[in-house]
Amino acid sequence: MPTPTNDADALAARLLDAQVGFHLDRLTGERQAATVRRLAESVLDASRHHQVADLVDAAVLSEVVVRALSTVPSSAAVGGFVELAVSTVYDGPVESFPLSEVVDREQVEV
Repeated sequence: MPTPTNDADALAARLLDAQVGFHLDRLTGERQAATVRRLAESVLDASRHHQVADLVDAAVLSEVVVRALSTVPSSAAVGGFVELAVSTVYDGPVESFPLSEVVDREQVEV
């Protein structure tokens, strides 16, 4: 008869495999577009009435942007986001504004 530790380890491994499978299923194949659309809508809805500085840690955001720019293959979407970010930083308004006023929801969904 297996020891309780072995049973617990086996159960933990099966649960982890199930969780990873669940997320991979939503991030690949036919479900990918729906998942990305739903996540983009959630982010845009959450940011509608908040400043970006209230929603993210600037240091963490910088790390993510640097990592993305150095590892993500170039595409029209990535180029568009980079251009938007650069123009907002350099030409941006003096006053604060909600993210939803800068990011076109339809463009993010595309």
